[in-house]
Amino acid sequence: MDNYILKINAIKLIEIANLADEENKLITTLDIGRLPFFDVEIYFSDDIWDFGNFDPEKGPYRNKYDFSNIHYVYQKYIKKFVLESLINHKAISSIKKYMGYMEKICKYLSGKYIYDCTLITLKCVQKYNELLYIDYKSENERIHHRRLFKKLLKYIEIQEKIDYSKARKELSNNDTSLLKAQIEDGKTPNIPQKIYDKIISLCLKEIYSNKTNIMEKMEASSILLLSQVGMRIYELSLIKAEKKKSVECFDSTKKVSYLEFLTMKTIKNKKHSQITKTFLTDKAELAYDTLEKLTTEIRLKNNTDYIFINGDNENPIGTATLRTWLVRFIVRNSVELGVINAECEGFRIFTMEFNEKYKLVKKEYCNHLKTSDSVSIPNPHQFRVAVCNELIRQGVEIGWISQHMNHLTVEMTMHYQRIENEEGREVAKSVLEGLVTGEFNLIGEEADLLIKKINEFIEHNKYNIKTDLKEIINELVIKVPIREKREGFCIKSAFGKKCKLNEFMCAFDMCPNHCTVYIFVDITYKRFKDKLKVIEYNKINNFVSEANIETIKLKKLAKSFLFKELQELKFEIEKQGSNKIIEKHPKLEYITKNLCGIMEEVEMWI
Repeated sequence: MDNYILKINAIKLIEIANLADEENKLITTLDIGRLPFFDVEIYFSDDIWDFGNFDPEKGPYRNKYDFSNIHYVYQKYIKKFVLESLINHKAISSIKKYMGYMEKICKYLSGKYIYDCTLITLKCVQKYNELLYIDYKSENERIHHRRLFKKLLKYIEIQEKIDYSKARKELSNNDTSLLKAQIEDGKTPNIPQKIYDKIISLCLKEIYSNKTNIMEKMEASSILLLSQVGMRIYELSLIKAEKKKSVECFDSTKKVSYLEFLTMKTIKNKKHSQITKTFLTDKAELAYDTLEKLTTEIRLKNNTDYIFINGDNENPIGTATLRTWLVRFIVRNSVELGVINAECEGFRIFTMEFNEKYKLVKKEYCNHLKTSDSVSIPNPHQFRVAVCNELIRQGVEIGWISQHMNHLTVEMTMHYQRIENEEGREVAKSVLEGLVTGEFNLIGEEADLLIKKINEFIEHNKYNIKTDLKEIINELVIKVPIREKREGFCIKSAFGKKCKLNEFMCAFDMCPNHCTVYIFVDITYKRFKDKLKVIEYNKINNFVSEANIETIKLKKLAKSFLFKELQELKFEIEKQGSNKIIEKHPKLEYITKNLCGIMEEVEMWI
């Protein structure tokens, strides 16, 4: 009988789910018995819905909802909201958060003695909107409350056949300008480049050193992993052994490693948690391998595959422990990092007084500190921001970064981007200005697509190149990221769209989105000469396979970029004259004066 009822209710919900409003599909029936789609005996009328504990494979939250403190008039609507969210696989933490918001709205209404849902007035809604400005400084929080109030009114409209369109319109007046300003102001600051690079260097030093103990190596390895893959701190706490995988690339001549791990962040059309993956740099791979090796014995003893376990049991450690490890590492290396009595945006302050109270750091790590000294400690989330910005700085395609960071959207990845130094922005602007005005001829497999998109952008916005050039460049410098890589420049044409190419290609400088112009010929030529040295070294040491791989790369570089840049430079010299080129681009002086010989040198490899 129960199965029959379950099927009937499931059919009802499927039919009802086809009724959609402007925001989401609504569950509109009150006649729900046992909750469908869940392998538990919970009824819609129950005051408490307890789906039990989630183990780490499914999520760390207790999936329990208590409706007993909500007035019965509004209780059914909040239950609908929770059920709808559960069926749509929303994150448990988000459901509980927004259920609390909706509960607060209902308490406001019952506090006004409105026990008949059809008596909610426009004035009542306007008053609530005013109170939001008193209770919440964040426009984002106010928007969430308005959205949920609108959802509540929509439920009531469908159930009671009443028109609340004016009230819902009142709740649609959001201050988007204020929201953008607050979001920008509330962004997690990046870790300063010098400190970020030094942290990585010190992590490597401690991992390799014979003077550091096992615990220090564990701490250094966990921070190095955090600095390379940009995991969320709770994701790092749940990583497991033997989860490093590899994929072949470069015509099966090289293997690239990646790490599988659990993420509990909301994923489109997925359940609350799932296994995802992240690319491993050489440093990240070292960190993971070190952690695996250092924890082998204790994992076998406790019969668990979690890397970070809590003492002599199989449970993973909490994020608080990893945060403490970060504090210990920074404090003992604070002199070399230059973070003693330093102000770093977003960093927390560690003091000796604080340590005396909570005993987080061993005294031996603090011997170099005075009682009055303070140490600035980066927030774990800042490493995530740092990884994202380092990849952007190196010119990695934004869609690849989005996937690497496990972001739902490219827009979220762009939210992590921090403003670069003015020198970098000026370089980007000068390149874009040359492309827009026709001064530069773009070189690369996707060059035509980029130029096409730039022209479409100008036409769509009805810009005039002669009168609106500055405005065009200021807009394009955001939409078309031009980033200096360690071995050259990369100009991306995707305009924020996710890259359709192999996710590992960008990391190994094989992406056809890479474009260039003749003014970067000195950088490309340096890459060419460096590769020649690498090939020679491999041949001398009888590394035949490696030499062949590097030769293939060198030929691709010479044919696809360098020779074309040299041809463009030759054309510009004939058009403008050598002196004019050198005056405008002093770095091209050597190549300009030795162009014929260099072109012959490069042509041998085409």
